[in-house]
Amino acid sequence: MPPENPQTRASARRARKLTRRTRKLIAVLAGTVVAAGALAAVPALARAQSTPGIFSDNLSPAVAVDPDRSAVELGVAFSPQHNGDVTALQYYQSPARSGVTSATLWSSDGGVLARVNVGPNGTAGWHTLPLDDHIRLRAGEQYVVSYHASRGAYSVTENDLTSSRKQNGFVLRANAGVYQYGQSAFPRHTYKGSNYLVDVVFHKSGGGRAPSRRHPLTRRRAPSRPPQTRYRVLTRPPSPQPGRHRSPRPSRLRSRPPRRLRSRHPRPSRPRLRARRQTREARQARAGP
Repeated sequence: MPPENPQTRASARRARKLTRRTRKLIAVLAGTVVAAGALAAVPALARAQSTPGIFSDNLSPAVAVDPDRSAVELGVAFSPQHNGDVTALQYYQSPARSGVTSATLWSSDGGVLARVNVGPNGTAGWHTLPLDDHIRLRAGEQYVVSYHASRGAYSVTENDLTSSRKQNGFVLRANAGVYQYGQSAFPRHTYKGSNYLVDVVFHKSGGGRAPSRRHPLTRRRAPSRPPQTRYRVLTRPPSPQPGRHRSPRPSRLRSRPPRRLRSRHPRPSRPRLRARRQTREARQARAGP
């Protein structure tokens, strides 16, 4: 067997070292690719959870385009179970051009809490409309979120909200889906428990439930003890102190003499008095001294 060449042995060692380095480099690159994929998946998950609301983000309608072509306001009535803020409004755009013009958040009595104007958009699916100012909602109060389809052709799922339910921190009454034909107005009517796929982006606060309806965000503290009324007991009348009381001064008003009252009987005239005097003198003369 011929002797081995030293150069050949050194070349083999170099080849083995390059093979080890190549394997390590491949392993590092593979780990980097896996980590990058995991980091790319995290934002997608956060994006899916960044819109907490009444319904799931992947909810789709049973009827994509309703044949109704009348202008109508479509919405859902809901009550949050916790205090929180609404940061955006959501609605499901049908594949047809329904002419969505606005989305509105209403109070229970029909007051407008927030409204967002919507431009032309033909992309089907869920659309999120951020609010410039967040709207605070109270637990247990009822609200309505809706959008206006000026050309109808909306998406709907009938017989979906026929009974009351609790889901995702909200309470939905029976027939929670509401509508109103005509211009944008507070929706009041219902039809076969229809779900018109309208939602809100809601972030609850840490305050929990509201304490009461009369004072939803404040708590009244009862007084520690009832207020006491103090009375002053006098055992004897206070004695007058000299120098503090002045003697009453006489009145400066002038006294007037009493008015002379006139008699009710008429006074006799002068001829009668003269005749009486003459008669009296005649009687005295006849009588004599």
